[in-house]
Amino acid sequence: MFLFHFNFSCEMEGIEKLYTPSQWCSYRCDPHTVVEEHVKAVTKESLKVTEEISFIQNLRYGNGPKQVLDLFEPENVSDAIPTFIYIHGGYWQELSRDISRYCVKPLIQSNIRVIIPGYDLVPQVDMRTIIKEIEDLAAFINKLAQDRHWTNIWYGGHSAGAHLAASLLCSGNFSNLNIAGLILISGIYNLEPLIRTTINEKLNINNENYRSLSPLLRLPKSINQNIRISIFIAEYDSPAFHTQSENFKREVEKLHSNVELNVIKNTDHFTIVENLKNTDFILTKTIINMILCNNSKLR
Repeated sequence: MFLFHFNFSCEMEGIEKLYTPSQWCSYRCDPHTVVEEHVKAVTKESLKVTEEISFIQNLRYGNGPKQVLDLFEPENVSDAIPTFIYIHGGYWQELSRDISRYCVKPLIQSNIRVIIPGYDLVPQVDMRTIIKEIEDLAAFINKLAQDRHWTNIWYGGHSAGAHLAASLLCSGNFSNLNIAGLILISGIYNLEPLIRTTINEKLNINNENYRSLSPLLRLPKSINQNIRISIFIAEYDSPAFHTQSENFKREVEKLHSNVELNVIKNTDHFTIVENLKNTDFILTKTIINMILCNNSKLR
């Protein structure tokens, strides 16, 4: 009995580390300070964006307390420019849109409209509600796009945000949404492993609901081939995050030919998005090129 408990504890400890991104950043700083440094970095850049770029704040897309978004548009904006919606991470229980504006400046400078949404967090709401809130977001933006004649609309997200963006594929309304592409960065697509981690203390994922919450396990029977699905993973993300991305790509590939997976060298789970503030960062350039190239095709 004691031996079984010991082996089970070792397994739990291993899974815990695999799904704790800060534990894989020791090459650059103490793992215990990684998240704190990340929050400082994205807060600083988001504050600069807030001070330097005018935007429409707190545009409500649903009834939840945090179901509001910020809309950033270039000066002399045209309806014909593309739109990128960026969904923040934080394991569905931390972070906010206020400190997730760090990607805005290079995109605006490239004549791309940017929307940063908030969403309610666990434990104030459950996981199913958060997924539904992002479906509400997509429906709201779809209506906005119809009214304003937007055509080239991309959704992206980091970590939990990638999970939420990917979950749109599984929405019953997905075929009616105006989506040109998904940009999924260091995401989790099968939530079953989280059951055996302390991360789950607030999430309440269990053997009865993990399938309904996992986009990898509830993909539709078909996906519009015109939608580009681009998956990115940091070189120094944990092996579990690499496996999640590889498995998701493989399952999507069974339904969809326009999917790719790219490893961003010399980045970890946090720097892969911290660096989106830089115009010369490879992922920033890749996102901009994908969106603008698609815009050219639509003209």
